[in-house]
Amino acid sequence: MNIGVVGLGKVGFPFAVAIARYWGQGQVYCYDTNVALVDGYKAGDMGPCTGEWLLPQLFEQCKDEMILDASLERLTNESEIVFICVQTPHPPNHDGSVPLGDWIGDFDYQYLVQACRDVIQSASRAAASKTLAIISTVTPGTMRLQVDPICQESGVGGPVEHWNVCYNPLFVSLGEVIKRVTKPPLILIGCEDSEQGRHLAEFWDSYPVLVDPGKKMTRRVESWETVEIAKLAINCFQGMKVVFANSLLEISESLGGDCDRVSDILKKSPDVVGPSFLSPGMGVGGPCLPRDMRAMAYTYEHLCAGRANLFEELAFLREQQARFIAALPLSPKFANPSIPRIILCPNYKVGHRSSEGSAALLVGHYIKEGGYRVLYYDPFDKGPFPSEQAVYIIGSPDPHLGELPYVLGSLIVDLWGLFSEAPTGCQLYSVGRRRDGGEKHNTFLPDKGLPSRATPL
Repeated sequence: MNIGVVGLGKVGFPFAVAIARYWGQGQVYCYDTNVALVDGYKAGDMGPCTGEWLLPQLFEQCKDEMILDASLERLTNESEIVFICVQTPHPPNHDGSVPLGDWIGDFDYQYLVQACRDVIQSASRAAASKTLAIISTVTPGTMRLQVDPICQESGVGGPVEHWNVCYNPLFVSLGEVIKRVTKPPLILIGCEDSEQGRHLAEFWDSYPVLVDPGKKMTRRVESWETVEIAKLAINCFQGMKVVFANSLLEISESLGGDCDRVSDILKKSPDVVGPSFLSPGMGVGGPCLPRDMRAMAYTYEHLCAGRANLFEELAFLREQQARFIAALPLSPKFANPSIPRIILCPNYKVGHRSSEGSAALLVGHYIKEGGYRVLYYDPFDKGPFPSEQAVYIIGSPDPHLGELPYVLGSLIVDLWGLFSEAPTGCQLYSVGRRRDGGEKHNTFLPDKGLPSRATPL
């Protein structure tokens, strides 16, 4: 059995390499409309996939099993399963790195629909059936209302008697596509009936390094709608956990609690599922989670009009929490607009250069609205460190940030609990945490009984 992969961007190319390297039961045909991108891969330039885990080494090991310059017709004719991994973009500047207000909306499916149509219409060799597996993220209802009708219409009278149209979303993150594909936490196959998903299920069952020894693979064949909802629900739940954890940070900051200790209790509680995304700090970011919360809000609004929209509230709270960080109370010395705010590691995750959907950039936006000068410094770029006294805001929990040459007299605003004490000659504002042997940062005002910062830093 041969496999085809259409769309060789940040997810598609690492996915194709992982299949070629570890599956080993056939060839992997690859196609992308961007010829220069494909030529770059063949020349060793990983392009948009730079930074992907072990990609250059694995590609070198398996490139003989990959047909990178396949025509779409050849890919379709030679492959039993064709994976579609093209973008389903959101509108420009709607990734979550700037305020979006009340906007919610669906994704743009023009590339996905066109890719499905092109694949089906490119078939020229007779076959009883082929499987079209959609990897691209879609909102609930898209497969039935938009994708499948195009596929069935395009296939009428064609040489392939039946196209099995499946939704097979990946649960990956940039920089770790290969790692997550080789040992995926979950395989979901959405289809009209189990027979349509049979070939795709057999493919995944044959994947040799799917699970760690002793662990059973979680694979489910469900309806399109079930898998569509589950994909976005998992991403939204991750975003919700971050919003929830940062709500604890806000309460802890106001009352004098310790958000790290609160979250540690939750992580150890049997009533809380899993510890990931429960570390208070900067808001959720990246190319998926901020937009997926708004996409699910769009879906909920259309299905449950008139009810409180939790998913819309999640997206709203993410921006409000960025406002909270931007408006943290500082002493007159550091409240001075002449002192810049320098956001360290503005990328959305540690060790990755992408700032797409970065909550740190969103915080910077609100700080600028307050009339302050905002600078960004990424140690990954290895540029000169800013030499002026500043308020440093920790954008992501990179452990190397403790090694930077902070300017004397500066303030470090630590949202992640990275610092146990202030760097020499600086002050430390450990937001929502106690780093002084248990003393509270906050007190209750006796006249109103409301929490307030006793002494601004």
